[in-house]
Amino acid sequence: MYLNELIMAWFPLKKFLTVALIFAIFAVALTVYYLTKEYKDTRNVKPDYTLTANELFQAFQKNDSSANKNYTEKILEINGIISAVEKADTVYNLKMTDSATGSFINFALQWDENLKESDIHAGDKVTVRGSCSGAIYSEILETRAINFKRCILIK
Repeated sequence: MYLNELIMAWFPLKKFLTVALIFAIFAVALTVYYLTKEYKDTRNVKPDYTLTANELFQAFQKNDSSANKNYTEKILEINGIISAVEKADTVYNLKMTDSATGSFINFALQWDENLKESDIHAGDKVTVRGSCSGAIYSEILETRAINFKRCILIK
C-alpha cells in the first residue's frame, strides 16, 4: 500500500518537473535569441517612409493607434529641426519638439556614429534615419514621446 501511494505521488511531480524543464529550455532559448540578434546597419537600409517631423507629429496626434501600427519597427527618415542635443556617456540623443503640443521625437544615435559636440546644435536642420519604437502618450504631461533606436544622422 505504501509503495503504491509513493508511486502515485511521484507521477504528478514528474509531470510538473517535465513541464518546468521544457519552460526553462524555452525561456533560455528565447533569451539567447534576443540577446544575440543582429540588425542591419541603419546606414545601409532603405527607409520605409520619409516624413517631416511635423507630419509624424500630426499622424500620431490624429490617430495614435493607427500611427503606431504603421510606423513601429519600420525604418523612417525624418526631416526636421533639432531642439536639443543630449550627450549620455558616448551616445547622443537628438530631440525634435512640436512647439504647439510639447510632444517630442527622441533619436538615439548608433554607437558607431562619430559625432563631436561641435558637429550639431539645437536649431540645425537635419535628416535622421532610424527604427521607430512607437509613441507613448502621457496624460499627466499631455505630451507624446515618439522614440527611435539605431539612428544615424544624415546632415
